[in-house]
Amino acid sequence: PVPPAPPAPPVLPAPPVPPVRHPFVKPARPTTPSTPSPYAMRHSHHIHHTCTLPKRHTCFSTKVGCFVNFVADATETQRLFPGISFFGATLAANFKVPFFREVLLRLGCISVSASSIRYVLGMGPGNAVVIVPGGAAEALDARPGSNDLTLQRRSGFFRIALQQGVHLVPIYSFGENDLYPQAFRNESGTFVRRVQEFWLKRIGYATPYFCGSGAFCMPAIPGNPIPRRHPIITVIGDPIECPKIEHPTEADIEKLKVQYINSLNNIFTQFADEYAPDRKSPLRIIK
Repeated sequence: PVPPAPPAPPVLPAPPVPPVRHPFVKPARPTTPSTPSPYAMRHSHHIHHTCTLPKRHTCFSTKVGCFVNFVADATETQRLFPGISFFGATLAANFKVPFFREVLLRLGCISVSASSIRYVLGMGPGNAVVIVPGGAAEALDARPGSNDLTLQRRSGFFRIALQQGVHLVPIYSFGENDLYPQAFRNESGTFVRRVQEFWLKRIGYATPYFCGSGAFCMPAIPGNPIPRRHPIITVIGDPIECPKIEHPTEADIEKLKVQYINSLNNIFTQFADEYAPDRKSPLRIIK
């Protein structure tokens, strides 16, 4: 008789292929408790969130506090919102500076160009882009006690939010404008402001003449990059769910912009007395 054929060897599943990582890509944050950053402790950075963020890809918008809170994670933001990776958006020219480019990539920063933002939002749920809509122009109007925003002329990130169908989260940081007072008067029409606007148009960078932290009995030192010691409270509002519109019209963009500005006004009205009692002006959209 013919002997039976030996049984076929079992098919083992292929071993998982480890993901390829860029040497400068920001790794996942540890889940164990850790000590806050010395910078955050010195300048008293805090986050006040009024909602639970969805784990869909989310488009954020905030001011300079985004670096400390979301990019550097000095205030343990990812422990407050687990499952969400934050990508800070900055000027593309910053990636052309030697060694500084590697620092930005290590922190998970991306270019603020539309293609980079769409790429991150298209990676799937749990990816958030942190945008500073005012940018360089808003820095020229930053003064202690003021709350002036450059937002009316901004439409790009509203258009992207509608095209991607993401959540737009309004964020406002109290106390940021108190870190660096202007060294010279630069109101609209002054000689200093004309020089600043000239360079802003030519190179895309603002050139504010600021004062930093003081020393040796001096209240402030002109050009000192170390900020004054002042608490910064970042308030995260309720997410705005954007309908996915492949080709949004100007009316769609304006409708979302009004909804976003109203959310910022609600945040300011609700928390200004608590976090900015010494303010000199209300929240104003000046440009």
